[in-house]
Amino acid sequence: MGRTTLAPNPQDLPAESRSQFAKRALDLAVAIPAAFLLSPLFIAIAVWIKLDSRGPVFFLQERVGQFGRLFRIIKFRTMTVYTEDQRRILSLKPGLTSSASIAFSDESKLLARQEDPEGFYLAHLAPAKIREDLNYARRATVFSDCALVVKTLFRILFSQRMTNDQ
Repeated sequence: MGRTTLAPNPQDLPAESRSQFAKRALDLAVAIPAAFLLSPLFIAIAVWIKLDSRGPVFFLQERVGQFGRLFRIIKFRTMTVYTEDQRRILSLKPGLTSSASIAFSDESKLLARQEDPEGFYLAHLAPAKIREDLNYARRATVFSDCALVVKTLFRILFSQRMTNDQ
């Protein structure tokens, strides 16, 4: 009676399959020791997440892999702490545009002039955009929403025209 093996003999596989086999073997040869060596860091991150906020440390996410096959990935939960204003903005139904989109349509130019664009955005632009959107949300009507869409279209057309003229 023949012996059953879990892994095929690489010599019995066609060249393309041997290459795939070698790639998978290399993936495992690197990933398993790396996971072992990084496990103290992973434990520290898990403890930090647990101490920082409520909720689970990990979450499962489905992704699409090769040939459209779904697979699950385990990720650390992001430790995002939203301000009250950010929570209010996130509770609103999103639309096609926003008053902040019009007010800060030159955002990329403004950020390009900053020494620390990300820091400037987080410290100045994001709070201003949130305030603008909250102010609009307090007084929003169907008419003001339609007007906002029209303003956005004019801003886009005007902006493109200015760019083409230069």
